[in-house]
Amino acid sequence: VMAVKKGGPRRLRAMIAANALVAGGLAIALMIVINIFTAEAMTLRNPRLDLSGRGMHSMSPATKRFVRSIDEPVDIYIVWGQDDAIRRAARLDVTSQQPDSGLIQNLYRPFLEMLQMRLGVFISEVGHINPKIRLHMADGDRALEAPREWAKIVGLPGQELLNHVVFHSPGRRAKKALSFWELFHADLGGPRPNQQSGIPKLWSENVEEGVAYGLRAVTEEKKRRIAIVQGHSELELPGLEALLSGDGFELQRWNIEADGPTFGDADLVFVVSPEVEWPDSSRRILADRVKAGGAVLYLCGLR
Repeated sequence: VMAVKKGGPRRLRAMIAANALVAGGLAIALMIVINIFTAEAMTLRNPRLDLSGRGMHSMSPATKRFVRSIDEPVDIYIVWGQDDAIRRAARLDVTSQQPDSGLIQNLYRPFLEMLQMRLGVFISEVGHINPKIRLHMADGDRALEAPREWAKIVGLPGQELLNHVVFHSPGRRAKKALSFWELFHADLGGPRPNQQSGIPKLWSENVEEGVAYGLRAVTEEKKRRIAIVQGHSELELPGLEALLSGDGFELQRWNIEADGPTFGDADLVFVVSPEVEWPDSSRRILADRVKAGGAVLYLCGLR
């Protein structure tokens, strides 16, 4: 009332505008503080994030020593984009057959970009420690030629590069592929029956351990060898052999009577449920290996 008497309606409007500006400024400042606080809280909840001044992963001393010890070129390829898991999650509801383009562009692409950025930052640091480790990255939804060329180099179908980190040793022609979902513990969200659609969330990550594992897989001096004994009607386990080969083991079949007692310098001798009785000489060879501290895995009664 006093403002109206002293300055009239014009002064009252000016005071209201000034108060609105002050309130708006306070609201913006408060939002900034809230955003900073929540970002810090999220960082503190994630033990895999580095809290150092550089804002990067803190690589363990053991990993640094291992990275420095690699004395041959290794190429690491990262391609990210829409894969089947992303397309399933980006549907509007459980009855939809196709992903929603709005969800892809506004929700899932930023999520994938965040994951590839985390990988890129860590592997760039690896390359800084050892320049023989080279990083190649591409957006698989937009850059098509580079992923195709990389697929030829590593000998994998193009789709198997998508949302994967592929480690490749040109000299050894060795490769190891790890999916994003092996390196990141994430919930992609998506439509769920009788529930509101979830949004993608990152719970934790396994980047340092995964990168070290991939580098070891393609730079080990000696492949682990398993001698699978045959010649006595042993049981065939093709599924197990495929798993062992896929995990980096070198498998060789070994007939003790024909091939001799060395087992080809194998790290493990594997005997699977023979039906034919072994001669004494073969038993002694196996017993001598055990006495000398060699590893033998003998399975029986599997038929």
